[in-house]
Amino acid sequence: MTIPDAFLSGKLVDENGLPPHSANFTVVSEGEFHGQHGFGRIQGVHICGPDGTFTSPPLPPGRYFLRFFGILRAPAFEADKGFKQQRVFDFIYPNAATVTEAIPLEVEAGETVSVDMQVTKPVWFNIAGRVKRGSPIEQRNVHVMFQWNMGILPDVGGTGFRVKSDGSFEGMLLGGSYIASLHEMTNPEPSGYMRSIKQFGSSAVIIQRDTLNLELLMQ
Repeated sequence: MTIPDAFLSGKLVDENGLPPHSANFTVVSEGEFHGQHGFGRIQGVHICGPDGTFTSPPLPPGRYFLRFFGILRAPAFEADKGFKQQRVFDFIYPNAATVTEAIPLEVEAGETVSVDMQVTKPVWFNIAGRVKRGSPIEQRNVHVMFQWNMGILPDVGGTGFRVKSDGSFEGMLLGGSYIASLHEMTNPEPSGYMRSIKQFGSSAVIIQRDTLNLELLMQ
């Protein structure tokens, strides 16, 4: 007997009722991923429509989470320059930073569960700090990388900031849980891309407000 497929669908809008500038989603479930038991992405990354609508690939009956990430439209009163970072969003339905805080969606065979939602305006925080590390940083292309710790295997994306010769760094991050790691990087390629040559250590960090005196002890 063939079991009918299930689907997750819905629509994303911003605080003004407009669809995102661009948006993607992934379906997350519990299982074995890269030799570990936990929560992981299944069936790749999917694109939301230009009107903010989305529909998952066919799914077997079960319990799933939805992660959304993308860029909201710039409000009409804001200049276009530099709007993208301030409007970047990344969350697990309904508005969670980690799987443990999120609400799962149960779907039965042949059922389509619809979830329409307003994306909360992203809140970015200023961060600045210093890396505490025994090895010297002078004359090296060293970055501190902040990787999202959403409880999804493998770890999802993040961002990084150049570490100055005195060990200081600064930038902006969305609120959430991160794994901060110190990397020596290659010089930038023509495309601007850099690769990690060596990782020196890592430290868990939670960003909930402007954090201007962050000290990272890289073990």
